[in-house]
Amino acid sequence: MSKFKIEDSPTFTANVVIDRAGGGKIEVPFVFKYFAQDELYVMQEEWQKRRETASEEVKGRNLSIAELAGMRSELEAGELIEIVESWEFSDAVAEDSMRKFVNAISTNYQNAMEAFTKGLNPARSGN
Repeated sequence: MSKFKIEDSPTFTANVVIDRAGGGKIEVPFVFKYFAQDELYVMQEEWQKRRETASEEVKGRNLSIAELAGMRSELEAGELIEIVESWEFSDAVAEDSMRKFVNAISTNYQNAMEAFTKGLNPARSGN
């Protein structure tokens, strides 16, 4: 009789809906890193701290919309770098390609995070 492992696989695949200019959409397979709940919560707390720190840094400064968007893109790209193992784009996952990804269309970050979260949820729905 075979025995099951308690631990999940270190990665899982989920399709990310990518909005394209002009109204088209494509589904791109992403391989996400798996995180146990305790690891995920620690990582999300760190992301929140980074966002709070960035918010504090801009208080009282007269930044342009482009500067604020650039800061947001850096935060979003950094978060995705931590959870994306690979993807089916021609560019390899790297800091530059992730910045390019989040800057291409405003919904890319949100759609990738949604796919990541949905990919984790089915496994956790019974817990």
